[in-house]
Amino acid sequence: MSFVSWGVTAQIVEINLSVLTDELPVEITSERIAVVIDEGSAWKATARLLHANFKQMGIDAMLYLNYKEVHGGQDVMRKTLNLMDKRQIKWVIFIEQKTAKRTLTIAKFSKDHLVEVASKAWQVTGTTAIETLLQLAVKMRTMDLSYSNYLIPELPEYLFKWSLFKGTQYPSYPSQVKKAPLAISLFSQINMDGLTLNSEQMESLKAYNQQVERNNEKMKALFQDYPYKVVFMEDQTDEQFFEKRYQFVLRYAYHQGDRLRELLGYRSEPTAINYVSTVASQEHQAVKEIPKETYVFKFYIQQTISGDIYVGSAYDADHTWEEALNNFKTGMMKQFAK
Repeated sequence: MSFVSWGVTAQIVEINLSVLTDELPVEITSERIAVVIDEGSAWKATARLLHANFKQMGIDAMLYLNYKEVHGGQDVMRKTLNLMDKRQIKWVIFIEQKTAKRTLTIAKFSKDHLVEVASKAWQVTGTTAIETLLQLAVKMRTMDLSYSNYLIPELPEYLFKWSLFKGTQYPSYPSQVKKAPLAISLFSQINMDGLTLNSEQMESLKAYNQQVERNNEKMKALFQDYPYKVVFMEDQTDEQFFEKRYQFVLRYAYHQGDRLRELLGYRSEPTAINYVSTVASQEHQAVKEIPKETYVFKFYIQQTISGDIYVGSAYDADHTWEEALNNFKTGMMKQFAK
């Protein structure tokens, strides 16, 4: 299971996979924790505030992530969760901003879903992050906790400097997909079978799945004019695609412009303020400038056997996944028609 990065519910989706309880996990002062923050551009300031307090409370919050960046694409999320698993993360603390409120939720980590399905989660709500931390501290003082986290760093650590692909980045399109079928990785629904959740949670997940279905229909419609063979498939690993004899799979990444380019192997441009993106146009080449701190989508084709990626002949990231997909597909069709 993986989730897409557009929001369709008022909550962090993963929280709805857990059952809320009054029982604070006793392991929070003895096991490793990741903090996932769902806020705007100031999320790192929140991370610094949280970390200073967690350190005093004996909570080893060893990794801080932006919720948008965790959901930076299906392959991005899968590899992020694998990295968290290698760091021996056991719990996730979610900090969510809802209008004038903050919610702090502690849930069991899962390398497959970010949180363990149907496990118990502890949650408090306040008007500020500090207020939720105070509630956590009060709860901790009522418990007989075992403290073993003594080497907590002074500053928060962020998940940077990892590679999305293991092969070579090619600024082109693989000509083989004119003959071999291109696998289109669909957005993934959440399997609700067997989940013991309340009616509100089930309705929220149902709304999420309905949005996923609508987006998958949009994706299929965008390929109606594509003259070559495509196969729409559930998302899976490169190895699984290759076992089914699909050598090329269309994927996307979603991130701030400068980090997105780094993930996809583009040359660094540290002095850039905006990135010029080539957008779909049947008549002439059109471009738009997008500030580098803006979150954008970028599609690419991954070769499943080698780990190489094909990012296209022009940088064509855009604000929505529909625009980004249309940009990439239009550029590929024009190139193949020459």
